Amino acid sequence: MNRKRLLIWLSGFLAGLIIITVFYFLFFNNNFNKETGRENQKELPVESISSPPNQETVEHDESFMEEFNQTQGKTKYSFILSDGREVSIYLPGGINPPPLNVVEELQKQLKDAKSKRGY
Repeated sequence: MNRKRLLIWLSGFLAGLIIITVFYFLFFNNNFNKETGRENQKELPVESISSPPNQETVEHDESFMEEFNQTQGKTKYSFILSDGREVSIYLPGGINPPPLNVVEELQKQLKDAKSKRGY
């Protein structure tokens, strides 16, 4: 009986010691792992990426644009903008139309670009 108690007490003591050791290395010894990991890391040089040069826009006549827009497989989506204008866009089949605010922003950018070019 005395020997059983001693074995139970020793196994509990060893289990507690193992648990305490595991918790120590997980929670308190974490800084040691971070510091040694930083020493092994190399700093990589950062290269700046230049943007490609501005490309000239290609002007197309209205007949080409109409032919392009009327090709098969494209779906016509019409939007009424907040200023009352109706805008139609053509997208390939299977593509969901953009939200109205995106269409308005694109029309605003197109209008700004045309005004800068003098159209």
